[in-house]
Amino acid sequence: MSYSIQQLEALKAFYSTQLSGDTIPFWFPRSFDEEHGGFLLMRDADGSLIDDDKAVWIQGRATWLLATLYNTIEKKQEWLDGAKSGYE
Repeated sequence: MSYSIQQLEALKAFYSTQLSGDTIPFWFPRSFDEEHGGFLLMRDADGSLIDDDKAVWIQGRATWLLATLYNTIEKKQEWLDGAKSGYE
């Protein structure tokens, strides 16, 4: 399947809006573990914490995501601080 330039632009706009307007605000900053570092990501659909277990793979994924957002989308200090929290 091939997409036209207009379709690709529409998809880019859709996913950009979803990421910046829904996905990222749902997870961050509420998932930063201010006490121990890293992220508390076991959450219900309403954002409430289900479990405080910290699987290593999701800690790495969240660290990578925040670093990538900082380096490619916008230099938000919150994203940089979150990425640092994930690996320190």
